[in-house]
Amino acid sequence: FFCDAKESWANACFGAQKKLFHNFHFLATQTGKAFFYFYVGSITLFLLPKSQFWKFTYITLGGVLMLLGAIMLTLRYCTSCCGGARGGDRASG
Repeated sequence: FFCDAKESWANACFGAQKKLFHNFHFLATQTGKAFFYFYVGSITLFLLPKSQFWKFTYITLGGVLMLLGAIMLTLRYCTSCCGGARGGDRASG
């Protein structure tokens, strides 16, 4: 939540976003966030509970996170297919 929230809102809570980005700098970049989403999604997707309801929930959430990570990487590195040049990785804000 804090890495994608508006900077003024996230830092209103004891500077949480600033501390998060200082200690985990990869979350401040689009590429870092994309790989993190992909990693969390893959863990969620492959560590499934026995209950059918929760299995469906985990598969859905894991799949969405992996898809989001893949889309973010595509938008970052495939400028020819996504329309125009993109700037480098920047801290959100």
